[in-house]
Amino acid sequence: MKEDVATLDREPSGNVAIGLPPSLASVLNGPLVEEYHRAFPKVSLFVHEGISNFVGEKLIDGELDLALMFSTRAHLRNTSVKVLATEPMVLASALPYAPSKVLLSMSDLSNVPLVLYRLPNHIRWRVDVAFQQLGLQPCVATETNTLSMLLELARRGVGAAILPRSAVEQDVSQNLLSAVPIRGMSIDWALAVSRDRAHSPAVQMLVRNVEELVLKQIRTGKWQARSQLTSREEGSASN
Repeated sequence: MKEDVATLDREPSGNVAIGLPPSLASVLNGPLVEEYHRAFPKVSLFVHEGISNFVGEKLIDGELDLALMFSTRAHLRNTSVKVLATEPMVLASALPYAPSKVLLSMSDLSNVPLVLYRLPNHIRWRVDVAFQQLGLQPCVATETNTLSMLLELARRGVGAAILPRSAVEQDVSQNLLSAVPIRGMSIDWALAVSRDRAHSPAVQMLVRNVEELVLKQIRTGKWQARSQLTSREEGSASN
């Protein structure tokens, strides 16, 4: 990575690379890049969208300065990690698999045809473990490796997807999919920052922007998650 040429007493500039998850594309990724670019036009921002496994590897290799990822994948060498939010996982479907329920259990899903990520993938691993703990097997209709294909298959009624609520927010708002929370299934989102780049003003400002936007989206109801920032951190991010 090129050294950031900015100093604290002037407008940040230089190069910053961040890893962002596809699940948060509409509720966080897009607004974050838009706001950061508007505030710091001298910074050249590179966004790598990918699942936590892959952005974690790129963070370790020095290809990224920071990454927003599942907290279970964020404990990487030479990084500092802060958990930002907890988000429910939902059953997303175009068909009424459980029309009368506002909260599902994993046992409710034992006969539901599912479209799932293929392993290795953290969400798929969580789904498999949850079924195994009940002595059940998921009814897998199709496996894929991308969020876009999961959503397309769910829209077409091939099966239902188990995903973070944010991943289906746009489809729910357009009445293309329904989303029902699953009891005991949630994920923690964490921000991991390379210690080698934490001193960069451009990186520091991006970290602050991420925290501010997380709070804003949760407080305005645009992201159905729960903040994990402390009261002091929330006050700092709000200022």
